[in-house]
Amino acid sequence: MIQKKLDQITRRIEQARRSPQKARDLERIAQQLGRTKVNRGKEPTWESELPGRPPLSIPHHGGRDIAIGTRNSILDFLEDDVMALQEILDQE
Repeated sequence: MIQKKLDQITRRIEQARRSPQKARDLERIAQQLGRTKVNRGKEPTWESELPGRPPLSIPHHGGRDIAIGTRNSILDFLEDDVMALQEILDQE
């Protein structure tokens, strides 16, 4: 992953914090960060290809916006993925 793409993802996360989000919007960001959807648990779960990163659940609630606290928690996880990828880029 290149720095330009990480910067774009960071901007998308910042924009997502300022407006209501649906699950599919957050799932797109997760996909851009290399997370893949796996079939386990009640809610759709996304696993990272990065070592040591925990799985992330992004709930679907009938197409409604995700609650603010849930949205912020998911975005915190995704920001941690960005930081982990940034560390890998810096080492290369």
